[in-house]
Amino acid sequence: MKLIFVLLALLTGCGKETFRPDLLNSPDSTQLVPSIEKIVARSGSVAAAKKRAHELLRQAGEKAKTADEKKIFQKVDAALAGAKVEVPPPGRDLRTCVQEHDVLAFVNLLVPNVIQVCARAAGADTRHLSQVLIHEAAHVAGIHDECDATKVEVGTIRRAGEHIAFRNGYMNRCGIK
Repeated sequence: MKLIFVLLALLTGCGKETFRPDLLNSPDSTQLVPSIEKIVARSGSVAAAKKRAHELLRQAGEKAKTADEKKIFQKVDAALAGAKVEVPPPGRDLRTCVQEHDVLAFVNLLVPNVIQVCARAAGADTRHLSQVLIHEAAHVAGIHDECDATKVEVGTIRRAGEHIAFRNGYMNRCGIK
């Protein structure tokens, strides 16, 4: 099992890109369990959250302090634009979501342009879900390290002049205040 994960990490380029915006005080990969259930995109809160995530990423890009920071915000925004966001139909959930109770969404590295949203997060308010989508879009953009994706998530929201909606499970582990 460990060998399979290492091979997947090498093939997908896990951890190659880092993000350390100055506004941040200067396990660890996405779930790799594929879902066997059919899923469909829900409109409503998911669409509104995706729209808000785009707005935050654009605002952060406009307020970026360096050209590199701006490129990362733009790259994540483009990744979100190209990503398909899928959620399970009512009354069902993805296997990964059922097995891992703290997972709100994930990107399967075998299908890297799809953001899988767990049922428990699909109905969240726009602020919470947009924060989740920014984090997952960072993975779609190739930022596979959870701490780096969380830095993008928090950095985007703060650079856009907003406050984070919630503290995700990686923030303490990654030293993000």
